[in-house]
Amino acid sequence: YSMPFFKKLLNHRLRTPEEGADTILWLATADKYPNGKFWFDRKEVKPTILNFNQSTEREEELLFSYCESIYDQ
Repeated sequence: YSMPFFKKLLNHRLRTPEEGADTILWLATADKYPNGKFWFDRKEVKPTILNFNQSTEREEELLFSYCESIYDQ
């Protein structure tokens, strides 16, 4: 690996393409799951890995509203 610190920090989060596709396919075929959430290994997770870049609830609402507005066009 060319970035040893990156590997050491995030190795437990890295997945093979097959492992990554598993959660995507699971969500696509699930009957119901919360919209606008982040998922990892079939579990809902925080949207940040590191705690120094968290957004406020208001910022998340504004972003979600903006995404919905451009999707509806």
